[in-house]
Amino acid sequence: MNNELRSLFAKAIESVRPGSLIRSTMRRHSHYLIVRDRFFALNHNCYLIGFGKAVLAMADQVVRVVGEHLREGILSVPRGSAKATLGPTISIVEGADNNLPDADSFEAACRIVQLAKRCSRDDLLLVLISGGGSALLPYPVPPVSLAEKMAVIKAVAGAGADIRELNTVRKALSEAKGGKLALLAHPAHVVSFILSDVVGDPLDTIASGPTVLPYVSARPEALSVLKKYQLLETVPHNVKLVLLREDSCVAMAKTVRPGVHNLIIGNNSTCLTAMKELADQSNMQSVVLTNRVVGFVTQVADVYSELIECVCFYLHEGDRNNLLRTLQQLKINHLNVPYVDDTVEKLCEYFEYPSNTDSECKTLFLISGGEPTVRIMGRGKGGRNQELSLRMAVALHRLKERHQWMNKFEVHFMSGGTDGIDGPTDAAGAIVNSNTIDQAVSENLNVETVLKNNDSYTFFSEFDGGSHLIKTGHTGTNVMDVQVIVISLK
Repeated sequence: MNNELRSLFAKAIESVRPGSLIRSTMRRHSHYLIVRDRFFALNHNCYLIGFGKAVLAMADQVVRVVGEHLREGILSVPRGSAKATLGPTISIVEGADNNLPDADSFEAACRIVQLAKRCSRDDLLLVLISGGGSALLPYPVPPVSLAEKMAVIKAVAGAGADIRELNTVRKALSEAKGGKLALLAHPAHVVSFILSDVVGDPLDTIASGPTVLPYVSARPEALSVLKKYQLLETVPHNVKLVLLREDSCVAMAKTVRPGVHNLIIGNNSTCLTAMKELADQSNMQSVVLTNRVVGFVTQVADVYSELIECVCFYLHEGDRNNLLRTLQQLKINHLNVPYVDDTVEKLCEYFEYPSNTDSECKTLFLISGGEPTVRIMGRGKGGRNQELSLRMAVALHRLKERHQWMNKFEVHFMSGGTDGIDGPTDAAGAIVNSNTIDQAVSENLNVETVLKNNDSYTFFSEFDGGSHLIKTGHTGTNVMDVQVIVISLK
Protein backbone atom coordinates (compact mmCIF):
# COMPACT_ATOMS: atom_id res chain seq x y z
CA MET A 1 0.00 0.00 0.00
CA ASN A 2 2.97 2.34 0.48
CA ASN A 3 3.47 2.50 -3.29
CA GLU A 4 -0.19 3.32 -3.91
CA LEU A 5 -0.06 6.11 -1.34
CA ARG A 6 3.10 7.53 -2.87
CA SER A 7 1.37 7.50 -6.26
CA LEU A 8 -1.57 9.41 -4.80
CA PHE A 9 0.78 11.96 -3.31
CA ALA A 10 2.57 12.37 -6.64
CA LYS A 11 -0.79 12.87 -8.36
CA ALA A 12 -1.69 15.56 -5.84
CA ILE A 13 1.51 17.45 -6.61
CA GLU A 14 1.04 17.09 -10.36
CA SER A 15 -2.47 18.57 -10.19
CA VAL A 16 -1.16 21.87 -8.80
CA ARG A 17 1.85 22.41 -11.00
CA PRO A 18 2.04 26.21 -11.18
CA GLY A 19 2.86 26.43 -14.87
CA SER A 20 -0.23 24.60 -16.01
CA LEU A 21 -2.40 26.62 -13.62
CA ILE A 22 -1.08 29.88 -15.08
CA ARG A 23 -1.65 28.61 -18.64
CA SER A 24 -5.29 27.99 -17.82
CA THR A 25 -5.71 31.51 -16.40
CA MET A 26 -4.00 33.90 -18.83
CA ARG A 27 -3.38 34.28 -22.56
CA ARG A 28 -2.37 36.93 -25.02
CA HIS A 29 -4.25 38.24 -28.03
CA SER A 30 -2.41 40.81 -30.14
CA HIS A 31 -1.52 43.69 -27.78
CA TYR A 32 -3.79 42.57 -24.97
CA LEU A 33 -3.22 40.32 -22.02
CA ILE A 34 -6.40 38.39 -21.24
CA VAL A 35 -6.69 37.24 -17.63
CA ARG A 36 -9.86 35.20 -17.38
CA ASP A 37 -12.47 37.75 -18.52
CA ARG A 38 -10.35 40.90 -18.16
CA PHE A 39 -8.31 42.65 -20.89
CA PHE A 40 -5.13 44.64 -20.18
CA ALA A 41 -3.37 46.68 -22.87
CA LEU A 42 0.24 45.73 -23.50
CA ASN A 43 2.72 48.45 -24.46
CA HIS A 44 6.09 47.42 -23.02
CA ASN A 45 4.52 48.28 -19.68
CA CYS A 46 4.63 45.03 -17.70
CA TYR A 47 6.50 44.45 -14.46
CA LEU A 48 6.65 41.14 -12.63
CA ILE A 49 7.23 40.38 -8.96
CA GLY A 50 6.77 37.12 -7.11
CA PHE A 51 7.43 35.48 -3.76
CA GLY A 52 6.77 31.91 -2.74
CA LYS A 53 7.66 28.30 -3.33
CA ALA A 54 5.80 28.05 -6.63
CA VAL A 55 6.55 31.34 -8.36
CA LEU A 56 9.41 30.17 -10.61
CA ALA A 57 7.19 27.93 -12.70
CA MET A 58 4.45 30.55 -12.63
CA ALA A 59 6.91 33.20 -13.83
CA ASP A 60 8.18 31.00 -16.63
CA GLN A 61 4.69 30.88 -18.14
CA VAL A 62 4.12 34.60 -17.62
CA VAL A 63 7.36 35.40 -19.46
CA ARG A 64 6.29 33.18 -22.36
CA VAL A 65 2.92 34.90 -22.63
CA VAL A 66 3.89 38.53 -22.08
CA GLY A 67 7.10 38.31 -24.08
CA GLU A 68 8.68 41.59 -25.19
CA HIS A 69 6.23 43.65 -23.15
CA LEU A 70 7.92 42.56 -19.90
CA ARG A 71 10.33 45.27 -18.76
CA GLU A 72 11.60 43.99 -15.42
CA GLY A 73 10.95 41.36 -12.81
CA ILE A 74 12.15 40.30 -9.36
CA LEU A 75 11.37 36.93 -7.77
CA SER A 76 12.03 35.83 -4.20
CA VAL A 77 12.24 32.03 -4.01
CA PRO A 78 13.44 29.37 -1.55
CA ARG A 79 17.13 28.65 -1.56
CA GLY A 80 18.01 25.77 -3.87
CA SER A 81 14.90 26.05 -6.03
CA ALA A 82 16.27 28.22 -8.89
CA LYS A 83 17.48 25.77 -11.51
CA ALA A 84 17.57 28.08 -14.51
CA THR A 85 17.32 31.74 -15.49
CA LEU A 86 14.22 33.33 -16.98
CA GLY A 87 16.02 35.82 -19.18
CA PRO A 88 17.92 39.08 -18.63
CA THR A 89 14.91 41.05 -17.41
CA ILE A 90 14.13 38.73 -14.45
CA SER A 91 16.21 38.76 -11.26
CA ILE A 92 15.91 35.72 -9.02
CA VAL A 93 16.91 35.95 -5.37
CA GLU A 94 17.10 32.79 -3.26
CA GLY A 95 16.66 32.84 0.49
CA ALA A 96 14.50 31.85 3.47
CA ASP A 97 16.24 28.62 4.45
CA ASN A 98 13.81 26.29 6.22
CA ASN A 99 11.00 28.74 5.47
CA LEU A 100 12.53 31.39 7.74
CA PRO A 101 13.25 34.98 6.64
CA ASP A 102 16.92 35.85 6.25
CA ALA A 103 19.21 38.57 4.88
CA ASP A 104 18.77 37.37 1.29
CA SER A 105 14.98 37.29 1.36
CA PHE A 106 15.07 40.70 3.05
CA GLU A 107 17.17 42.02 0.16
CA ALA A 108 14.67 40.55 -2.30
CA ALA A 109 11.79 42.19 -0.42
CA CYS A 110 13.54 45.58 -0.53
CA ARG A 111 13.99 45.28 -4.29
CA ILE A 112 10.38 44.18 -4.78
CA VAL A 113 9.11 47.15 -2.80
CA GLN A 114 11.27 49.57 -4.80
CA LEU A 115 10.02 48.12 -8.09
CA ALA A 116 6.41 48.48 -6.96
CA LYS A 117 7.04 52.11 -6.05
CA ARG A 118 8.41 52.81 -9.55
CA CYS A 119 5.23 51.69 -11.31
CA SER A 120 3.19 54.45 -12.99
CA ARG A 121 -0.42 54.89 -14.05
CA ASP A 122 -0.10 53.07 -17.40
CA ASP A 123 1.92 50.16 -16.02
CA LEU A 124 0.72 46.63 -15.33
CA LEU A 125 2.21 44.95 -12.27
CA LEU A 126 1.81 41.17 -12.31
CA VAL A 127 2.22 39.64 -8.86
CA LEU A 128 2.84 35.92 -8.29
CA ILE A 129 2.03 34.64 -4.80
CA SER A 130 2.24 31.17 -3.31
CA GLY A 131 2.91 29.34 -0.07
CA GLY A 132 6.07 30.47 1.69
CA GLY A 133 5.46 34.00 0.46
CA SER A 134 5.49 35.49 3.95
CA ALA A 135 9.02 34.25 4.68
CA LEU A 136 10.19 35.44 1.26
CA LEU A 137 8.83 38.98 1.61
CA PRO A 138 10.20 40.14 4.98
CA TYR A 139 10.28 43.93 5.26
CA PRO A 140 9.90 44.96 8.91
CA VAL A 141 8.41 48.33 9.83
CA PRO A 142 11.24 50.53 11.17
CA PRO A 143 12.65 50.54 13.79
CA VAL A 144 11.88 46.78 14.08
CA SER A 145 14.83 44.72 12.84
CA LEU A 146 14.50 41.48 10.90
CA ALA A 147 15.93 39.58 13.87
CA GLU A 148 13.35 41.13 16.21
CA LYS A 149 10.48 40.35 13.89
CA MET A 150 11.68 36.75 13.44
CA ALA A 151 11.94 36.30 17.19
CA VAL A 152 8.34 37.41 17.65
CA ILE A 153 7.01 35.19 14.85
CA LYS A 154 8.94 32.22 16.25
CA ALA A 155 7.50 32.80 19.71
CA VAL A 156 3.94 33.08 18.37
CA ALA A 157 4.35 29.92 16.26
CA GLY A 158 5.89 28.04 19.17
CA ALA A 159 2.93 28.97 21.36
CA GLY A 160 0.63 27.14 18.93
CA ALA A 161 -0.87 30.01 16.95
CA ASP A 162 -2.68 29.09 13.74
CA ILE A 163 -1.79 30.50 10.32
CA ARG A 164 -4.26 33.36 10.58
CA GLU A 165 -2.82 34.53 13.87
CA LEU A 166 0.73 34.23 12.58
CA ASN A 167 -0.09 36.24 9.48
CA THR A 168 -1.86 38.90 11.54
CA VAL A 169 1.35 39.54 13.44
CA ARG A 170 3.39 39.41 10.23
CA LYS A 171 1.13 41.99 8.55
CA ALA A 172 1.24 44.34 11.51
CA LEU A 173 5.05 44.34 11.50
CA SER A 174 5.51 44.49 7.71
CA GLU A 175 5.92 47.33 5.23
CA ALA A 176 4.65 45.16 2.35
CA LYS A 177 2.05 42.74 3.68
CA GLY A 178 -1.62 43.28 4.49
CA GLY A 179 -2.36 45.25 1.31
CA LYS A 180 0.61 47.59 1.65
CA LEU A 181 2.30 46.32 -1.52
CA ALA A 182 -0.78 47.28 -3.55
CA LEU A 183 -0.77 50.73 -1.96
CA LEU A 184 2.89 51.16 -2.91
CA ALA A 185 2.16 50.25 -6.55
CA HIS A 186 -0.62 52.84 -6.92
CA PRO A 187 -1.65 54.08 -9.48
CA ALA A 188 -0.57 51.06 -11.60
CA HIS A 189 -2.92 48.19 -12.46
CA VAL A 190 -2.12 45.20 -10.23
CA VAL A 191 -3.05 41.60 -11.04
CA SER A 192 -2.14 38.90 -8.51
CA PHE A 193 -2.07 35.19 -9.35
CA ILE A 194 -2.40 33.26 -6.11
CA LEU A 195 -1.77 29.61 -5.33
CA SER A 196 -3.56 29.19 -2.01
CA ASP A 197 -1.89 27.49 0.93
CA VAL A 198 -4.48 28.50 3.52
CA VAL A 199 -7.69 26.75 4.58
CA GLY A 200 -10.70 28.39 2.94
CA ASP A 201 -8.52 30.49 0.58
CA PRO A 202 -8.86 33.81 2.48
CA LEU A 203 -7.05 36.35 0.30
CA ASP A 204 -5.98 38.45 3.26
CA THR A 205 -4.17 35.50 4.85
CA ILE A 206 -2.34 33.89 1.90
CA ALA A 207 1.27 35.14 2.16
CA SER A 208 -0.22 37.70 4.55
CA GLY A 209 -2.31 39.37 1.80
CA PRO A 210 0.18 41.86 0.30
CA THR A 211 -2.19 42.98 -2.48
CA VAL A 212 -5.53 42.71 -0.69
CA LEU A 213 -7.57 45.89 -0.32
CA PRO A 214 -9.33 47.75 1.21
CA TYR A 215 -6.59 48.27 3.73
CA VAL A 216 -7.33 47.43 7.36
CA SER A 217 -4.67 47.90 10.00
CA ALA A 218 -3.59 44.60 11.57
CA ARG A 219 -2.03 46.23 14.60
CA PRO A 220 -4.98 46.00 17.03
CA GLU A 221 -5.55 42.32 16.23
CA ALA A 222 -1.82 41.58 16.45
CA LEU A 223 -1.81 43.01 19.96
CA SER A 224 -4.69 40.69 20.82
CA VAL A 225 -2.76 37.68 19.50
CA LEU A 226 0.28 38.53 21.60
CA LYS A 227 -1.93 38.98 24.66
CA LYS A 228 -3.72 35.70 23.99
CA TYR A 229 -0.44 33.79 24.09
CA GLN A 230 0.94 35.90 26.97
CA LEU A 231 3.78 37.27 24.84
CA LEU A 232 3.13 41.01 24.84
CA GLU A 233 5.36 41.76 27.83
CA THR A 234 8.27 39.74 26.44
CA VAL A 235 8.47 41.04 22.85
CA PRO A 236 11.26 43.53 21.93
CA HIS A 237 10.64 47.19 22.74
CA ASN A 238 10.61 48.20 19.07
CA VAL A 239 7.85 45.68 18.29
CA LYS A 240 5.63 47.02 21.04
CA LEU A 241 6.40 50.56 19.90
CA VAL A 242 5.21 49.87 16.34
CA LEU A 243 2.07 48.02 17.40
CA LEU A 244 0.99 50.77 19.78
CA ARG A 245 1.59 53.78 17.51
CA GLU A 246 -0.76 55.15 14.84
CA ASP A 247 -0.74 53.29 11.50
CA SER A 248 0.03 55.85 8.76
CA CYS A 249 -1.21 53.49 6.03
CA VAL A 250 -4.79 53.99 7.20
CA ALA A 251 -4.75 57.62 6.10
CA MET A 252 -2.88 56.76 2.89
CA ALA A 253 -5.46 54.14 1.93
CA LYS A 254 -8.24 56.73 2.09
CA THR A 255 -6.62 58.82 -0.64
CA VAL A 256 -6.03 56.11 -3.29
CA ARG A 257 -8.26 53.82 -5.33
CA PRO A 258 -5.84 51.35 -6.91
CA GLY A 259 -7.07 48.87 -9.49
CA VAL A 260 -6.24 45.48 -8.00
CA HIS A 261 -7.41 42.04 -9.15
CA ASN A 262 -6.62 38.99 -6.98
CA LEU A 263 -7.14 35.57 -8.58
CA ILE A 264 -6.99 32.15 -6.89
CA ILE A 265 -5.54 29.80 -9.54
CA GLY A 266 -5.23 26.62 -7.45
CA ASN A 267 -5.80 25.28 -3.93
CA ASN A 268 -5.97 22.23 -1.71
CA SER A 269 -9.27 21.10 -3.19
CA THR A 270 -7.55 20.76 -6.56
CA CYS A 271 -5.23 18.15 -5.01
CA LEU A 272 -7.94 16.22 -3.22
CA THR A 273 -10.04 15.95 -6.36
CA ALA A 274 -7.07 14.66 -8.35
CA MET A 275 -6.29 12.04 -5.69
CA LYS A 276 -9.87 10.81 -5.71
CA GLU A 277 -9.84 10.54 -9.49
CA LEU A 278 -6.70 8.40 -9.38
CA ALA A 279 -8.13 6.15 -6.67
CA ASP A 280 -11.36 5.73 -8.63
CA GLN A 281 -9.42 4.87 -11.79
CA SER A 282 -7.81 2.04 -9.82
CA ASN A 283 -11.28 0.71 -8.93
CA MET A 284 -10.86 1.71 -5.30
CA GLN A 285 -13.67 3.31 -3.35
CA SER A 286 -12.79 6.82 -2.22
CA VAL A 287 -14.34 9.78 -0.40
CA VAL A 288 -13.05 13.33 -0.15
CA LEU A 289 -13.96 14.24 3.41
CA THR A 290 -12.77 17.82 3.94
CA ASN A 291 -10.17 20.40 3.01
CA ARG A 292 -10.44 22.23 6.34
CA VAL A 293 -8.28 20.15 8.70
CA VAL A 294 -6.75 22.50 11.25
CA GLY A 295 -5.86 22.44 14.94
CA PHE A 296 -3.17 20.65 16.89
CA VAL A 297 -2.04 17.31 15.47
CA THR A 298 -2.97 15.69 18.79
CA GLN A 299 -6.63 16.62 18.23
CA VAL A 300 -6.53 15.70 14.54
CA ALA A 301 -5.16 12.26 15.41
CA ASP A 302 -7.97 11.77 17.94
CA VAL A 303 -10.59 12.68 15.33
CA TYR A 304 -9.10 10.37 12.71
CA SER A 305 -8.84 7.55 15.24
CA GLU A 306 -12.52 7.85 16.20
CA LEU A 307 -13.44 8.04 12.54
CA ILE A 308 -11.53 4.87 11.71
CA GLU A 309 -13.14 3.11 14.66
CA CYS A 310 -16.64 4.12 13.43
CA VAL A 311 -16.04 2.99 9.87
CA CYS A 312 -14.31 -0.29 10.72
CA PHE A 313 -16.99 -1.26 13.24
CA TYR A 314 -19.67 -0.57 10.64
CA LEU A 315 -17.84 -2.66 8.04
CA HIS A 316 -17.54 -5.39 10.67
CA GLU A 317 -21.15 -5.33 11.95
CA GLY A 318 -23.06 -3.84 8.99
CA ASP A 319 -25.46 -1.86 11.20
CA ARG A 320 -26.03 1.43 9.38
CA ASN A 321 -28.19 2.94 12.12
CA ASN A 322 -25.40 2.37 14.60
CA LEU A 323 -22.95 3.96 12.19
CA LEU A 324 -25.09 7.10 12.00
CA ARG A 325 -25.30 7.24 15.78
CA THR A 326 -21.56 6.90 16.24
CA LEU A 327 -20.85 9.51 13.56
CA GLN A 328 -23.21 11.95 15.28
CA GLN A 329 -21.42 11.20 18.54
CA LEU A 330 -18.17 12.08 16.78
CA LYS A 331 -19.63 15.52 16.02
CA ILE A 332 -20.71 15.93 19.64
CA ASN A 333 -17.25 14.93 20.86
CA HIS A 334 -15.71 17.67 18.72
CA LEU A 335 -18.19 20.53 18.77
CA ASN A 336 -17.24 23.66 16.82
CA VAL A 337 -14.64 21.83 14.75
CA PRO A 338 -15.72 22.54 11.15
CA TYR A 339 -13.80 19.74 9.47
CA VAL A 340 -15.54 17.18 11.68
CA ASP A 341 -18.92 18.40 10.41
CA ASP A 342 -17.65 18.11 6.81
CA THR A 343 -16.31 14.62 7.46
CA VAL A 344 -19.48 13.26 9.07
CA GLU A 345 -21.66 14.70 6.32
CA LYS A 346 -19.55 13.19 3.53
CA LEU A 347 -19.41 9.77 5.19
CA CYS A 348 -23.16 9.71 5.80
CA GLU A 349 -23.69 10.50 2.11
CA TYR A 350 -21.24 7.80 1.05
CA PHE A 351 -22.68 5.00 3.16
CA GLU A 352 -26.20 5.90 2.10
CA TYR A 353 -25.67 3.78 -1.01
CA PRO A 354 -25.50 0.00 -0.44
CA SER A 355 -23.17 -0.45 -3.41
CA ASN A 356 -20.45 1.39 -1.50
CA THR A 357 -20.24 -1.45 1.02
CA ASP A 358 -20.35 -4.21 -1.56
CA SER A 359 -18.25 -7.16 -0.48
CA GLU A 360 -16.28 -6.89 -3.72
CA CYS A 361 -14.91 -3.53 -2.61
CA LYS A 362 -12.25 -4.32 -0.05
CA THR A 363 -10.39 -1.02 0.08
CA LEU A 364 -11.65 2.43 1.03
CA PHE A 365 -9.65 5.66 0.68
CA LEU A 366 -10.64 8.57 2.94
CA ILE A 367 -9.00 11.73 1.61
CA SER A 368 -8.58 15.01 3.50
CA GLY A 369 -6.50 18.16 3.45
CA GLY A 370 -5.65 21.22 5.47
CA GLU A 371 -2.87 22.40 7.73
CA PRO A 372 -2.66 21.25 11.35
CA THR A 373 -0.18 22.70 13.82
CA VAL A 374 2.25 21.28 16.36
CA ARG A 375 2.80 22.53 19.89
CA ILE A 376 6.59 22.51 20.21
CA MET A 377 7.61 21.01 23.55
CA GLY A 378 11.00 19.46 22.76
CA ARG A 379 14.15 20.10 20.77
CA GLY A 380 13.86 17.27 18.27
CA LYS A 381 13.62 17.46 14.50
CA GLY A 382 10.33 16.95 12.72
CA GLY A 383 7.33 18.51 11.06
CA ARG A 384 3.55 18.52 11.46
CA ASN A 385 2.99 15.80 8.85
CA GLN A 386 5.55 13.42 10.30
CA GLU A 387 4.31 14.02 13.83
CA LEU A 388 0.69 13.51 12.77
CA SER A 389 1.63 10.25 11.04
CA LEU A 390 3.48 9.01 14.12
CA ARG A 391 0.57 9.91 16.38
CA MET A 392 -1.71 8.04 13.99
CA ALA A 393 0.54 5.00 14.26
CA VAL A 394 0.04 5.10 18.04
CA ALA A 395 -3.73 5.54 17.59
CA LEU A 396 -3.97 2.59 15.20
CA HIS A 397 -1.99 0.43 17.64
CA ARG A 398 -4.36 1.32 20.47
CA LEU A 399 -7.41 0.55 18.33
CA LYS A 400 -6.00 -2.87 17.58
CA GLU A 401 -5.37 -3.49 21.29
CA ARG A 402 -8.87 -2.30 22.22
CA HIS A 403 -10.89 -4.23 19.64
CA GLN A 404 -10.26 -7.78 18.51
CA TRP A 405 -12.29 -7.14 15.36
CA MET A 406 -9.78 -4.50 14.22
CA ASN A 407 -7.53 -7.41 13.26
CA LYS A 408 -9.86 -7.98 10.29
CA PHE A 409 -8.53 -4.73 8.79
CA GLU A 410 -5.32 -3.28 7.55
CA VAL A 411 -5.25 0.48 8.05
CA HIS A 412 -2.66 2.76 6.50
CA PHE A 413 -2.24 6.49 6.98
CA MET A 414 -0.29 9.10 5.04
CA SER A 415 0.24 12.79 5.66
CA GLY A 416 2.38 14.96 3.40
CA GLY A 417 3.08 18.62 2.71
CA THR A 418 2.58 19.54 -0.92
CA ASP A 419 5.65 21.78 -0.89
CA GLY A 420 7.78 18.69 -0.25
CA ILE A 421 9.31 20.15 2.90
CA ASP A 422 7.81 19.28 6.28
CA GLY A 423 9.27 21.55 8.95
CA PRO A 424 13.07 21.94 8.89
CA THR A 425 13.55 18.53 7.24
CA ASP A 426 14.09 17.08 3.78
CA ALA A 427 10.89 15.00 3.96
CA ALA A 428 7.35 15.90 2.91
CA GLY A 429 5.72 13.54 5.41
CA ALA A 430 5.43 9.89 6.30
CA ILE A 431 3.34 6.71 5.90
CA VAL A 432 2.34 4.42 8.78
CA ASN A 433 0.06 1.44 9.35
CA SER A 434 -1.52 -0.68 12.06
CA ASN A 435 1.75 -2.56 12.66
CA THR A 436 4.13 0.41 12.81
CA ILE A 437 4.34 0.55 16.61
CA ASP A 438 4.88 -3.20 16.97
CA GLN A 439 7.74 -2.98 14.50
CA ALA A 440 9.16 0.10 16.22
CA VAL A 441 9.23 -1.78 19.53
CA SER A 442 11.09 -4.64 17.86
CA GLU A 443 13.63 -2.08 16.61
CA ASN A 444 14.03 -0.66 20.14
CA LEU A 445 12.56 2.73 19.19
CA ASN A 446 10.77 4.57 22.00
CA VAL A 447 7.83 6.36 20.39
CA GLU A 448 6.70 8.06 23.59
CA THR A 449 10.08 9.74 24.04
CA VAL A 450 10.15 10.74 20.38
CA LEU A 451 6.77 12.48 20.60
CA LYS A 452 7.66 14.30 23.81
CA ASN A 453 10.72 15.68 22.05
CA ASN A 454 8.97 16.49 18.73
CA ASP A 455 11.57 14.22 17.10
CA SER A 456 9.47 12.46 14.45
CA TYR A 457 11.99 12.93 11.64
CA THR A 458 14.68 11.13 13.62
CA PHE A 459 12.23 8.31 14.32
CA PHE A 460 11.21 7.83 10.69
CA SER A 461 14.82 8.11 9.52
CA GLU A 462 15.76 5.18 11.76
CA PHE A 463 12.54 3.18 11.50
CA ASP A 464 12.58 0.42 8.87
CA GLY A 465 15.60 1.98 7.19
CA GLY A 466 13.77 5.26 6.52
CA SER A 467 11.41 3.58 4.05
CA HIS A 468 8.30 5.23 5.44
CA LEU A 469 9.43 8.80 4.82
CA ILE A 470 8.07 10.63 1.76
CA LYS A 471 10.92 12.50 0.09
CA THR A 472 10.30 14.59 -3.01
CA GLY A 473 12.53 17.61 -2.52
CA HIS A 474 11.10 21.05 -3.26
CA THR A 475 8.04 20.40 -5.40
CA GLY A 476 7.78 23.94 -6.72
CA THR A 477 4.22 24.25 -5.44
CA ASN A 478 2.38 24.53 -2.13
CA VAL A 479 -1.30 24.09 -1.28
CA MET A 480 -1.03 22.91 2.34
CA ASP A 481 -1.11 19.23 3.34
CA VAL A 482 -2.95 16.13 2.22
CA GLN A 483 -3.88 13.11 4.32
CA VAL A 484 -5.17 9.70 3.31
CA ILE A 485 -6.64 6.95 5.48
CA VAL A 486 -6.80 3.55 3.75
CA ILE A 487 -9.01 0.88 5.29
CA SER A 488 -8.64 -2.59 3.75
CA LEU A 489 -10.31 -5.86 4.60
CA LYS A 490 -7.74 -8.61 5.04
